[in-house]
Amino acid sequence: MGDEPRSFGGGPRYHAYYQRREMEAMLHRAGFRTSVFESYPGKIFGEEIAQVWTQKP
Repeated sequence: MGDEPRSFGGGPRYHAYYQRREMEAMLHRAGFRTSVFESYPGKIFGEEIAQVWTQKP
């Protein structure tokens, strides 16, 4: 994800600005499996905020 234009990282976390399907497709192409996709109850600047937990099989 660090090579993607809408991502930035710092430590073990990445912050990215993607739609859910875009994010899942990108992670799948990189060999990751989404185990949890959790949406926060509120929005920030009108955008949904989500936390994605992945694992590499």
